Amino acid sequence: MTAQSGRPYSGLVNSDLNNDGNSQTDRTPGLGRNTFTLPAMVSVDLRLARSFPLAAPVKMQLIAEAFNLLNNANVTAVNTTQYAVRNSSADCGIAGTPCLKPQDTGASAFGTATETAGPRVMQFGVKFLF
Repeated sequence: MTAQSGRPYSGLVNSDLNNDGNSQTDRTPGLGRNTFTLPAMVSVDLRLARSFPLAAPVKMQLIAEAFNLLNNANVTAVNTTQYAVRNSSADCGIAGTPCLKPQDTGASAFGTATETAGPRVMQFGVKFLF
């Protein structure tokens, strides 16, 4: 069994607010680095094996394995864009004045899961030992 707290991440803005030429790393104004955390992750992996003697010294082993046995949706990444820069009067209230609009609706909302560690996987095998 593996259990861990969620990894930290930062809220970002989809624009180059500090004019450093990189619009992928500008954090939300007023917030520190790694202010938010992903949900906790829990995974249970199980292996069952049974050996059967065949003609000496040969043994046959039957194996059953399950990964993420409880089928938890372990979130590994989320949408980190917390605000988008807008210039329209409909978004900002004043024409031509840029503002930060929260990304809080729809599938691209801030904090929405974008990746998981994967579903339950089961496998069976036979192993011959000699």
